[in-house]
This record gives sequence, structure tokens and C-alpha cells, in this order.
Amino acid sequence: MRRAVMLGLLAAALGLAQPVVSAVQNNYSYIPPGVPQYGIAQGSIFVVFGTGLANTSTGLQSIPLRTTVEGVSAAVTVGGVTRAAILYYVTP
Repeated sequence: MRRAVMLGLLAAALGLAQPVVSAVQNNYSYIPPGVPQYGIAQGSIFVVFGTGLANTSTGLQSIPLRTTVEGVSAAVTVGGVTRAAILYYVTP
């Protein structure tokens, strides 16, 4: 019985885990932050690396592209203005 409770608590903790973002980079150059050419231009495609970013992997989305895929969404704030990011695919 005690083992079942421990497993239940572990499962609950994993289910409530928050996503962790480890890097955001330009999808084409992958230049890391701190390097002179680092940056993401307005309207460009970028990739977010991390853990716990989605519950499942998806394939590339078809048109029309959405801002929420499998319950995952992302927002970008620049100069105090926040916009929803369009997602091509998601993966944990």
C-alpha cells in the first residue's frame, strides 16, 4: 500500500511539472546567446529547447498554422507587447 501511495505521489508530481526552457535560438543559424551575431529578427522562425515543453510529439502542422498545438502555446514579449507564437510542431 505504501508503495502505491509513493508511486501515486510521483505520478502527480510529474504531471504537475513545469516546462523548463534552456535556450531560444534562430532556427537557421543556431547561434548561441552571447555571440555577436545572436538574435531573432521579428517574423523569423525560432526554436525553443527545454524539457517538459509538451506531453507528446506532433508532426509538422498543416495550414492554417495555429498558436496552440496539443494544449501547448507560447508567447513572445518585446518592448512590452506580447504576441502568441505560431507553432510548427511540439515535442517534450
